[in-house]
Amino acid sequence: MNPSPLAAIFLFSGLTGLVDAAAGDTKNGIIPNYLVVFVAGAGLALRIASGLTSVLLSLVCAGLAFVVLVFLTHRNMIGGGDAKLIAAATLLVPPDRIVLLLLNIALAGGLLSCFCIARFFVAKNAHQSARRFASHLFAGNSNRKKTSRPMPYALAILCGVIASIFPEVFQCFSATSCSL
Repeated sequence: MNPSPLAAIFLFSGLTGLVDAAAGDTKNGIIPNYLVVFVAGAGLALRIASGLTSVLLSLVCAGLAFVVLVFLTHRNMIGGGDAKLIAAATLLVPPDRIVLLLLNIALAGGLLSCFCIARFFVAKNAHQSARRFASHLFAGNSNRKKTSRPMPYALAILCGVIASIFPEVFQCFSATSCSL
């Protein structure tokens, strides 16, 4: 069964919102609430296109994820915008793939943290030319360590969502079967 054009539009809209959130988080360290609502709306519309059972299960799972993530936010383990965006992103995948999505987000976050740590050490210990190259490469992000803002986790959320939906999107367009 081929994916409906409407489902593809909702999925693309959700991914566009995630890209915008990742860009804003990388540049400013902020995930605006309107982008969280946009991603959640696109995900909810995508689930509505999948059926009522999918909507109800997705809302329960997103609510449960949100409660757990708010607890982690109050323990200063994750940012508030990140918690809201992860809960909204769970609506972009079918309910049976939410655990895989959360694992992909955690893996992408681990890789991102390794990259941020490596970038910090390169900027701190490298020769002047390497430092200039690194600051040029990450110009919008070069003052992050000065202001001690956390790493841009919306980028990890985006990568986790892409890793979770890419196999299904590939399968949908190869015309074998599709559950998006």
